This record gives sequence, C-alpha cells and structure tokens, in this order.
Amino acid sequence: MRRTGRLSRSAKLPPVGKAAKRRGPALAAAYAVVNRRSGGTCEARFPVVCSGVATDHHHKGKRSVWPELVCEPDNIAHLCRGCHDLIDVDQAQAERLGFHMSRTAANERRYGIRD
Repeated sequence: MRRTGRLSRSAKLPPVGKAAKRRGPALAAAYAVVNRRSGGTCEARFPVVCSGVATDHHHKGKRSVWPELVCEPDNIAHLCRGCHDLIDVDQAQAERLGFHMSRTAANERRYGIRD
C-alpha cells in the first residue's frame, strides 16, 4: 500500500496509565505557575542558541529519576527549543548551570526527601 499524504498528528496523545491520569491536573497547574514565572521568555538565555521565546517545559530532575518532583514548579524550567536542545546534549554543563539535577543525597535533602 502506498502512502498518499504526509502523516501528521493534530493533537497530543492522551496520558497513559494511572499515575499519568492522576498527575494530569497537578502537572498542568505546575506548568501554569512556571509560565507565569517566566512571562513567556526563556529562563536559560544561553548565548547564540537562545531565541528568547519559551516554548518547552524542562524538568531539571528527570521525571523517571525524580517521580516525586514531577509536579514541583521549582523543578521545571520554561525554555526555548535551542536552549532545551543544548541542555539535553551537554548534561554536565547543564548541571553546573542548575538546569540538570542528578539523584544525590544532597539534592534529596534540598527537596526534603531525605533527612
């Protein structure tokens, strides 16, 4: 069978699983807080790659590593696509600049997960 047109997705796929359904409204509320905080401008502002207009939400602590911080606005940054791509490519530099967080005892204490 031959494809006649370009495939496109007009809407995002719905969340899958019980945790995603519970988290949906809370995550939307966290994104709203982050959007108000940023005012629609990129929070990273890396020279050369930054467009200035925030389009992406980036979790500093990966959602798979820090599931308890998924809906925490302090864990989310509002970034432009260029800065988001740069953070994903160079995670060591992103950690030094505060845009990536590895799971360490110090970071767990910072967020009140470990005493």
